[in-house]
Amino acid sequence: MPRTTRIIILGVLATLLAGALGVAVLQIGRGTFRIPTTPILDASPIPTEAPQVNFEPLPRDAAKFVEMLVDALNARDDELLRILATDDHLMLMAFWRPDGIVFATEPIIKDLLAFHLGETAVLTADPGRDLTGLLDDGMDPVSVLGLDVDQVSAYFVSGWGLNGEDEAILYIAHQPDGSLYWYGTLVGPGGFAATAAEKVSVANCAEPTAGTHQLIYAAKGVCFLYPKEFDVFQAEDGSLTLYVGSLLNTEAPGATISFEPVDNRTMYERYKEFLPPDFNLDVEPPTINMGGETAAILDNLPGQDINRRVVTVHDGTLIDILITRIGPDYGAVGEQAEALYKMITGSFQFIGVEPEAPLLAGPECPQETAGMKLFTSPDGGFCVLLPEGYAVNDSLITANGGTETAVFMDSLLDTSHARLFITVEDANGRSLDEITQARKAEIESAMPSFDAMGSFGHMLDGIPANQFEQLPGQDLSRQVLMVRDGRVYTLTFIPDDTAAGNAYTEMQALYDTVMDSFSFLWQK
Repeated sequence: MPRTTRIIILGVLATLLAGALGVAVLQIGRGTFRIPTTPILDASPIPTEAPQVNFEPLPRDAAKFVEMLVDALNARDDELLRILATDDHLMLMAFWRPDGIVFATEPIIKDLLAFHLGETAVLTADPGRDLTGLLDDGMDPVSVLGLDVDQVSAYFVSGWGLNGEDEAILYIAHQPDGSLYWYGTLVGPGGFAATAAEKVSVANCAEPTAGTHQLIYAAKGVCFLYPKEFDVFQAEDGSLTLYVGSLLNTEAPGATISFEPVDNRTMYERYKEFLPPDFNLDVEPPTINMGGETAAILDNLPGQDINRRVVTVHDGTLIDILITRIGPDYGAVGEQAEALYKMITGSFQFIGVEPEAPLLAGPECPQETAGMKLFTSPDGGFCVLLPEGYAVNDSLITANGGTETAVFMDSLLDTSHARLFITVEDANGRSLDEITQARKAEIESAMPSFDAMGSFGHMLDGIPANQFEQLPGQDLSRQVLMVRDGRVYTLTFIPDDTAAGNAYTEMQALYDTVMDSFSFLWQK
C-alpha cells in the first residue's frame, strides 16, 4: 500500500516570524520538527539561512510503532495520532459481528477519540498475542478484510470502546521505504470470543411491568419497553414506528427508530443532517448512557412537530430515535412524549443479532377480560377478542382455497344480530394498494352507479389497513383489507346500516373490539 510521505515545510519568513513571536511550530508528517524560538528584539539583519531543524523519525520496528500508537491513544494525543496515521486520511474502521463485518470510516481522529474510546478507558497492547483462532473458523485477521498480508501487520489490544470492555486489532501498514503507518482497526464488541459466540438472548432485556410491553428486535440486536397504549409498525427499511391508534394520529406522541450504517460519515456529519443550517456545531450536544453506549441528545428540533432525537452508534450501526410532539407546548401530550422517551431510553438494551428473527412487540395475543373471550386461528395466523355470546365457525373455505372464519350470534342466517367474516387468502404478490384498487373496481363493475369510497391510515397490530364502508349486498357491509406475509386478510362487518337499529349498534361494538384487539401470530 504505497503512500506518499508528506512533510510540510514552512518558508523561511514564516519560520522566522514564528520565532519572533516566541511560538514553537510543529510540522505534521512522518516526524516531529522542533523549531528554535529565540525572540528577535532588535533590528538585526534577517538571516539568509533557515535555522537547524531536529527530526525524530518514527519507529520502523512494528512492535515499537504499536507501543507508540497505544501510548498516543491512551494519552488522547490527537496530533501524534495524526502523524502515526499519516495525517487525517480515511482510516479503516470495522466491527466484527456474528452476521458479518460491518465497515465504517472515521475521517478525523477527533471523532475516533470521541465516539470509540472512553475517557477513562486504558488500552493494553499484546504484541505477542497469537491471533490464530481469534476470529470464527480460524480466519486470518488480515486477509479477512481483503488486505495484503505482506504489507499489513495485525496487533491485538484490549480495553477498547467507550466502556473499555471491547477488544481490537490494530493494522499497521508497511511502506516500500520501510516506514510504517496506522492503517485502521477491527473492533470486537465485548471481546472477539464473546462476539463470535454471541447468540440471541433476552436475558438482559427489561421485563415488562404493569402498563408496559416488551419489544425484542433481534434482527437489529435491540430490545426495550414501551407503553401498552402504543402499537408498533415495522417499515420495509427495518425502521420502527410507535403510534397510538393510527400512524396519522396527531393527538398523541409518537416515536420512530431507524437503523443505518455509519460508513463514510462522521457522527458530526450525521448530526448536521438533523440540524438547521445555522446551528452551532462547535457546541457538543448533551449525552446519556443508552444500553451501555453514549447517545447524543438533540432537543427542540423544528419540523412538522417539535421533536427530540437520540443518536448513538453500536457495532458500526447508527441508531436514531425520534420522539415527536414533546415539550411543554404540547401540554399532556408533551408529558406523555417525555414519559415515552424515558421508558425507551431507560430500558434500551443491545442483544445478539439474528438477521432472520421476526419482530416481537408486546404479547402475541391480547388477554381475556371481563365479557371478552379470546379466539385464535392457527391456520389464519391471527387471534382476536370477541364479546361473549358470539359463536365461531372456522371450518369454512373460500372459493380461492383460503380460510374463512364466521362470527355470529345464533345462526349465520340470523340478520337481527351483528356478524363478522374473516377470510385469509393468497395475495399473489399484490400490495395492499393493488388489492384495494382491484376490490374497488370489482364493486363498481357489479354496480356501475355505486362509487366505492374508502378510508386509509387504519392500523391493526402494526399492519396498514384500508377500509370500505356501506358496500352493497344482501346487507350493507363494512370491509377492512390488510396484507401480511403474502396473504390478504379481509374483515367484513355486517350490517353497516344505521337503519338496522340494534344490529348496527352491535356491529359497531364488535368492530371496535376487533379493530383494537386483532393480533397476528408470531410464526410466519
